[in-house]
Amino acid sequence: MYAPERRYRKLLGSLETATAAGITTVVEPQVPLAEIDLLQRARDEGRLSSRVIAALFHPMGSDGAFRQRLREAADAAPGGDRLAFGPVKLYADDVVEPHNAWLLDDYANRPGHRGHPSAPLGELTEAVTELDRLGFQTHTHATGDGGIRLALDAIEHATRANGTRDRRHGIVHVECLAPEDLPRFARLGVTAAMQPRHCSPDLVAGTWMENIGEARWDRAWRLRSLMASGAHVALSSDWQVGEMDPLIGVYSALTRAGLDGRDAWTPAERLGLDETLRGYTAEGAWAWHREHEYGVIREGAHADLVAWSADLYALESDPAALLQQRAEITWVGGEIVHEAATARPAPAHHGALTSCSAHADGGHAHA
Repeated sequence: MYAPERRYRKLLGSLETATAAGITTVVEPQVPLAEIDLLQRARDEGRLSSRVIAALFHPMGSDGAFRQRLREAADAAPGGDRLAFGPVKLYADDVVEPHNAWLLDDYANRPGHRGHPSAPLGELTEAVTELDRLGFQTHTHATGDGGIRLALDAIEHATRANGTRDRRHGIVHVECLAPEDLPRFARLGVTAAMQPRHCSPDLVAGTWMENIGEARWDRAWRLRSLMASGAHVALSSDWQVGEMDPLIGVYSALTRAGLDGRDAWTPAERLGLDETLRGYTAEGAWAWHREHEYGVIREGAHADLVAWSADLYALESDPAALLQQRAEITWVGGEIVHEAATARPAPAHHGALTSCSAHADGGHAHA
């Protein structure tokens, strides 16, 4: 882990990068209890250029006493117009690329191996059920079809154990989804928090594709199918695994192709621009019970807006042109937080990585 002052500088740099990319709300998906004060400092110093939803990190293996500490910390944590604490980050499995995500059947190129869950069976269900009882939303990483089923089972058990209410738990990534589990998202009211860039062939060819095997490619990043089922699908970047720029994600959702336009795959799961923009705006707001305040342009909602350098709808038939656009002005609550004409040059990104690991030390945001 980085020293606190360096972590603070990285946090501020990430928020500046987000607003420069036209992002008005960032989900910081894995905040240790020890780092709550960094976000409080940013709020107190007026440095939160975007809104931040901070998900508190629950390491697998933690007990009920730790979950009570999370509740106490969330209740005592600083809030405000631009900062909210409360969802809890969990892991059902790891990632596909190193054969660590949990699959229902063997990896295509490693017979006899299905990966593994992040904790002994039963532990995730116990944690989700208790966190649900304590009033938390959960934000569970799951990439393999086995991990996704495990997360859905845990949420379903919590619902039966704790009674009916508007929970809106989320499962993050949802990369390889078994067809029989797809309708459970809508039925259980679970948000699928997904990253269109992750399915780009320039990231997954040769690793993810081969590990899963062509016979299961129809399970890959089922964006359109989930939306058509009535599920809520919130789109994001998973920066630094994917680039922060949401237009790269929009392009990926529309094309299922690499950034060079080549090797498009699974075309049945492509989205249109309307669906994609809704996923990046209104659906994200819904996930956090804020659909009346954010993610929409209407009287009474907060003025969180971005002016792009071109009309995105005029470019829908030429998605590659989206990659040449930028956020000219970003407003949060009616305040200009980024203006391209006066902004210093943004730091260059180095492309996307290839996996989202439970053990990564670097910063990472579902922006």
